[in-house]
This record gives sequence, structure tokens and C-alpha cells, in this order.
Amino acid sequence: MLQAALTLARSGVAVFPCGVDKAPSTSHGFHDATTDADTIRAWSWDGMIGAAITPGTFVLDVDPRNGGADTMALLVSVTRWLPRTRRTRTKSGGSHFWFLVPPDLTLRGSLGPGVDVKRAGKGYVIVPPSPGYVWVVGGAPARAPEWLLEELVVETRANADEAAEPKFFPFEDGTAYGQAALRNALVELADAPEGGRNDALNKIAFGLAQLEAGGELSRAAALERLLTVAESIGLRSAEAMKTIESGWLAGYQIPRQAPKREVTA
Repeated sequence: MLQAALTLARSGVAVFPCGVDKAPSTSHGFHDATTDADTIRAWSWDGMIGAAITPGTFVLDVDPRNGGADTMALLVSVTRWLPRTRRTRTKSGGSHFWFLVPPDLTLRGSLGPGVDVKRAGKGYVIVPPSPGYVWVVGGAPARAPEWLLEELVVETRANADEAAEPKFFPFEDGTAYGQAALRNALVELADAPEGGRNDALNKIAFGLAQLEAGGELSRAAALERLLTVAESIGLRSAEAMKTIESGWLAGYQIPRQAPKREVTA
């Protein structure tokens, strides 16, 4: 694993060690990622290799278990295709597609249910030869096609708050506040009256996206459960995904966090 990490570092991929549970093994997680050979040799590599997303790149993390294949099918057609690019198959049967992007662009964190966007400074991915991970296409990342950038680029508002770093570990679904909000939101959606369910889904997606932008909630966990409840109350999967995506995009522009507790003497 050490030699593989060194090889990746020589190609410009900043790496760091992770445990078999994919959690970082270093003090500051993916912020410790480096291409420095001496630092890499000093670490223990008995688990997996994590790769930080560097400026000028992003990774599409497609998880079929959470609807990723359906989301990609809605986006990719005869005229909207993905170029051949660096790609890995993940342990769960998903895919990581690596792309080049102008570093000054602000990207959304999701393309829809089951498709997360790993961006510079916002996360990391596990790479081969970590157990269960395989290179499907090697080499350098390709440039992201224009249609994909149109889907991903966020138009920054003049007074919009910056999205916060997650306040929970990568293996958690969110902070206590975020998880409680998610549970309440799912109950609210399940109880939505017929005729108002689509509007309720849009409003709830908006609110949960605010919490994700505020660092309180995991997007993957929220989208998976939101879509499951939406389907259980009779909304069609494709329709629900479009509604969620619309609400999520709008809500992510207005970060919200847990209210600060008042300190009493």
C-alpha cells in the first residue's frame, strides 16, 4: 500500500492513510494529505489510501444504492455524454469519475440523489489498490464537458453566506442537531396530505440543504432517506428526484446551523 501511495503522490495526487472503515487515520483527516514522500513513508499504511481533491479537479461519486444510476441516466443522453476519464469502481459497486475544472468556479455538492460531487477542500475519496477498489480507467482526468459544468456551477449571490465545513466525522450522518432535524423532516413528509406532498417535499429538501451547507448534515444520508419516504407516500422516483434537486439547490445557497446556546451564570 505504501508503494501505491508513493506512486500516486508522484503523479500529483495528494494522499493520506485511512482505516478499513474509510475514516482518516491522521489527526486532521484529508487536510493532512500530501505528495511529500518522506511524510508518506512515515505513516502506517495498513488500511486504505485516501486521496484529497485538489484545486482544479472534482470527483463525481456515483452510488447506485442511493439512486445514483437513475440520476446519471436522467442527465446523460445521446447529446450529453461523459468523456473517457480517470475512473474507479468502489467497494459498494459505485463509481468515481475524476474531472478537471477551472479552479475559480464554485461547484454544487450534488447532482441529485446518489451522485455527490467531491470538491477541493470539501472531502476525499478512497483509491485503489485499497481493498474493494479497482481502477477502471487510469491516467489523467479529462476536462469536464460544458453541459456538466452548467449543471454543477453555482451562481454565487453577492451576500450569500459561505457553506461551512462539516461539523461531524465522515462516517457520521450529521451532528445531533442535524440528525434530529432530518428525523422530524421525514415524519413531516410522511404525514403530508395528498395533493400537497410534492410541495412539502420541495420545502423539506430546501430546509435540509440549508443544514448541509451549514455543516450540520450529511447530504448522502439525507437524500437517501428523503427519497425513500417520498416513494413510500406515492411520489414517483423520477418526479421526486427533480423536486428534491430543485429544493436542494435553492436551500444550499442559504446555510443554516444549530442555534447557539445561551450561557447562563
